[in-house]
Amino acid sequence: MMETKADKVVPIKEFKRKKRKKKFKPFFIKLVIISAILIFAALKIYNIAIFHLVKTKVVNGGTLENTVFVEGMVLREEKIIRAPARGKFFQKVATGSRVREGQVIGIVKSGEGMNGKTYQVKATEAGLISFSMDNLENILNPQKFQILPRRKLNELSGDATIIENGSEVYRGSPVAKIANNLHPLLILIQPQNEIFKKIIHYKNENLQIKIFDKEVFKAEITEIDNENNIIMLKVLQWDKQFLNERRYKFDLVLDTCSGIVVPSTAILKKDGKKGLYIYNGEDYVWKPVEVTFQVGENVTVRGIDEGSLVVINPGIIEKKSVSD
Repeated sequence: MMETKADKVVPIKEFKRKKRKKKFKPFFIKLVIISAILIFAALKIYNIAIFHLVKTKVVNGGTLENTVFVEGMVLREEKIIRAPARGKFFQKVATGSRVREGQVIGIVKSGEGMNGKTYQVKATEAGLISFSMDNLENILNPQKFQILPRRKLNELSGDATIIENGSEVYRGSPVAKIANNLHPLLILIQPQNEIFKKIIHYKNENLQIKIFDKEVFKAEITEIDNENNIIMLKVLQWDKQFLNERRYKFDLVLDTCSGIVVPSTAILKKDGKKGLYIYNGEDYVWKPVEVTFQVGENVTVRGIDEGSLVVINPGIIEKKSVSD
């Protein structure tokens, strides 16, 4: 009898092998799908973690200053007022007051009781009055300093004398000084070589002296001594802040710039252009900007609005972009 196809006997081993082959394909597809889902989920989790590490800051307009901290010796046009007689001196005006020529600035009481006499002490010219003297008034004078050796100026020092109410004075002894603040003030500085080079590099007409962290005075350079690292500054308008002491420490503002102030870490270079990431409420968007000034860890930029929320660690955003 002839064997038909339906009657053909398939060995058990071959039957099981064929059955496994049929099941393998659906399993492989499931594995690929599951793997893709896991990878997608992992990337999502990674991106979420990355965005949690993003640091932002609201930026506003402001002014950056390029400054150096220096010490200077002051040269003022000032004259000594002397006591007319021996006795006790009493002030009639406060130190730092501006007085007119001939105004009574104090009195000297000489003698005791009914026999005592009172002598008026008058301002010899108009200016700011001070009762603190250092015996350098006639030496460190803008009109006389030209004849002094420059390298010797910073070595000068005087003994400060303050005439208080009731101080004992003698005929001809100093009781006050009067400074003409309508004439320019000169400040001699002798900074270290690095600072000296920086100052003369930025030499311009917009120098400012900032003293006591708030008082600002315009200044200009009138003389540069490269041999001794000496720079002479001229201050046209000044007040009692520079009246009593001979040496002052202050910030010399070399240059300033106004704009939107941004941390320098926010600036990123892409395709040869500088820019930064801004959060627009939905996503972080890169925007090109013009960096106009930099001081330390801050820069001023043009191209974004005040109040923008910028990313200050843009490297995190770049990592996220690569993962995408």
